[in-house]
Amino acid sequence: MLSRLTRHPGLRPLSLALLLVAALWIHRPARASGLARGPSGAFTASPHPFSPDAPFSASVGDSYLCPRAALHRSPDRCPPFGPGTRAVRIAYLRSLLPEELPTLSIQQIPQPEGSVTRYLYGQIVNLPAPTYRHPAEAAAGSPPVRVFQSNINWASVMGRVEVNGHAWVQINHEEYISADHIHFPAASRFQGVALAEQPALPFAWLRRDLRPSPAPGAPPLPDVLLPRRTVVTVYATEILAGRRWNMIAPDQWIEHDWVAQVTPSARPDGVPAGVKWIDINTYEQTLAAYEGDRLVYATLITAGKADFTPLGLFRVFRKVSAALMQSYDRPMDDPYWFHLEDVEHAQFFNERISLHAAYWHDHFGTSRSNGCVNLAPFDARWLYAWTDPQLSPGGSWVTAENAGEGQTWVRVHHPAPERTRKPMP
Repeated sequence: MLSRLTRHPGLRPLSLALLLVAALWIHRPARASGLARGPSGAFTASPHPFSPDAPFSASVGDSYLCPRAALHRSPDRCPPFGPGTRAVRIAYLRSLLPEELPTLSIQQIPQPEGSVTRYLYGQIVNLPAPTYRHPAEAAAGSPPVRVFQSNINWASVMGRVEVNGHAWVQINHEEYISADHIHFPAASRFQGVALAEQPALPFAWLRRDLRPSPAPGAPPLPDVLLPRRTVVTVYATEILAGRRWNMIAPDQWIEHDWVAQVTPSARPDGVPAGVKWIDINTYEQTLAAYEGDRLVYATLITAGKADFTPLGLFRVFRKVSAALMQSYDRPMDDPYWFHLEDVEHAQFFNERISLHAAYWHDHFGTSRSNGCVNLAPFDARWLYAWTDPQLSPGGSWVTAENAGEGQTWVRVHHPAPERTRKPMP
C-alpha cells in the first residue's frame, strides 16, 4: 500500500511515520446518499438529491490520502476516505438542507369514533377452552363442540348470557364458551397516510421511541425523545461501521434498523401505465399504493416471518368482506395452530395469501405473520375501498387467479440480501 501513496501537487510531504499511520488507519466507508441494499447485499443509490461524496474528488481513486488541514482547505482535491472525511461529509449534508425543510403533504383522513371494526372480537384464553352448544350441556357433562388447545384463537362475539350465576359468551350459532375463557383487547387504531402530493424524499415511521443522535454513531440527545410511529422525512443517509443511519433533521440522525421506510418507487415492468398497483416491501414492512406513477397512500404492515410471504408480481383476484382464517392443515393442539373469525377486508393475490385486517395485534412494522400481509383495520378498510373493482359496502368479488382479470397489481419484494430482517423493536 505504501507504494501507492504518492505526493499530491500542492500538499506538503508527509513523513514516513505519518504514511505508516495512514496506511494502517485507512478505512473507506460505503458511499451514501439514499442507499438501499440490493439483492447482492451491496448498497445502491436510490433517487435522492443529496450526495455526500460531492465535496470530494471523483477521479483520484485511492492513490493518496489527504491530511486534515488539506482536507478542510481543498476537499475537492481529496479522495472520499481518510482522516476527517466523515466529519466533512456530515457537514456537507447538513449544508445542503434548505432553510425550510420539505415535508410530507398529508391529506387528513377522518377516523370514526367508537369501534374500529364491524365485529366484537374476543381472544380465547386460559387454554384448553371447551365450547358447548348451550351452557346447560356443560353443567350436564355433555361432550364439548370443540376444545381450543393451542396458540392463537379469536372469535367474533354474538352475545352474552348468564346461566345459574355463571357468565357465558356466544361465539357462533349453538356455540358458547365460558366467560372465563375469553377477553376483549382493543384493536389497533393506527392508520397510515394519504398523500396529497408526490413525496420528494423517502419518509419513515419510527418503530419504537427513539432519541436521535447529533451525528451517526454519536450518543443520543438526552433532551429529544421521538415517540413510536412518528413520521419523519429522510433527508440523507450515511453508513457507519456497516450500519445505516438516516438524517431526519439538522443534527438529528437515527439508526435505520429502527424505522420502516417508504421510498417512492418506479412502476414495475409489466404493470400498465395508469392502473392501480400496490408495492409491498417485506424488508421495511411497508405498503405503498400507487395510481399510475403517483404514490397516494402508504402504511405499515406485518408480513410473513422467514420467507412465508412469496415475492413476485401478482394481481388481486378475490375480495372478501369477512373471512374465517385458520390452520386447515394442522390439528388444534399444534403449536402453530391459529383460528381467526371474520377477518375483514381480505384481498387475495396469491393462492391463500392475502392483504387483510389484523384485529389481534398492533405490531405493524415488524414481520410475524404466517404469510399474509396484515394491515391495521383502518388501513385494510381504506385499501379495500380503493382497489379495483370498486364494491358496495360489504360486497365481495372473485375471478379465477390465473384468468389475468385482476385489475389491481401487487408487487412483493425484499430489497435486502438473503431475506434478512430488521431486529424486533
